Amino acid sequence: MAQWDRMDVDGSPMRLYVGMPSLGRAFPAVIVIHHGPGVDKFIEDRVENLAQQGYLAIAPDLYHRQTSAAAGVSSAAAGVSDDGDMLTRIGRLRDPEVIS
Repeated sequence: MAQWDRMDVDGSPMRLYVGMPSLGRAFPAVIVIHHGPGVDKFIEDRVENLAQQGYLAIAPDLYHRQTSAAAGVSSAAAGVSDDGDMLTRIGRLRDPEVIS
């Protein structure tokens, strides 16, 4: 089973797509890093597949600190994973925003 969850990272909400195996209590874990478009259907499918294979899989939205120009809020707070051109979003990422 996989679902969206949120966690607070340095005061900024970050969406996570989490897949957990249906049986057992202790699992090996995998962090799934998204590609340019962010956590989309392709990444969700990877998380779900890993969960079916017995892994706890988590795909964090690394764009969570970027704001939506229209709304003036972070993509995580707006509940969206894409607010523009993929290369522009990638270009706006900075190491301190990804590594905390």
